[in-house]
Order: sequence, then C-alpha cells, then structure tokens
Amino acid sequence: MAQLYLLSVVSLVFGGLLAASGLISRRVPALAGIADFAEHRSLVLTTGIVSILVGVLKLFVRAPGDTVPVAGDLLPAIAGIVVGLVLVLGQTSSGETGGGEAVQQGRQALLTYRDPIGLAAVLIGILHFLFPAVVLL
Repeated sequence: MAQLYLLSVVSLVFGGLLAASGLISRRVPALAGIADFAEHRSLVLTTGIVSILVGVLKLFVRAPGDTVPVAGDLLPAIAGIVVGLVLVLGQTSSGETGGGEAVQQGRQALLTYRDPIGLAAVLIGILHFLFPAVVLL
C-alpha cells in the first residue's frame, strides 16, 4: 500500500529527528526548533506509537509489486520499531522505577544510543524514499 509506504517514510524521518533532537540542535543551530518539538510529551509519544505500529505493519503488509512476501521492507520496519521504542521509553522512563533489572538494562541500553538510532532512522527513511524498489530497504 502506498499510504503505508509514505507513513513509514514520514514516521522514520520525523521520529529520527525527534530522537536525535539534542544532537541535531547542538550541531546545526538552524535546526534548533526540532528540540522545541521534542519537549512536547504528547507529540513524542504519539510519534513513537505510530512508528512502532507502522513498523510492525510493514513486517507483514506487502506493498504492490513486492516480490518478497515478508522481508521486503525489513530495514525500515525494524528501524521504525526501534525508533518508536526509543521515543516511547524516553518519555515513560523519566519517573518509573518498575520492571525487573533486565527491563531497566534494556531501557538504558536503548536510551544510551538515542542519537545514533535517531540519525540512522532518518538515513533509512530518506534511503527508503529514494530507492523504494530495493528489496531490504
């Protein structure tokens, strides 16, 4: 579906920009407005949830013309799920202490690499837009 493809590209780029907003605003002062968007909790949570849902749907829903039934958009799907998790966990982990030790370690591992994950999601989203027919991209 073309709609899911476009939603995937937009959620990857926008979610990646929100995830890496701290690094982007420090390195490129002209894009400091992205950090303002990243302060809105509801916007970040909504983007994270949409990225996760679109990533999961991209694992199973096949675009017209795809020759590979399941793994056609594997990299954008995984990137969407991961950047969505980073956004959601970044908003929910601020005051929560619940969960086991393994959950806390996993949460901390994802949030430690927030900036590289965000930049990778932006790159994957742009490449997915430019090269839609590549099998794993």
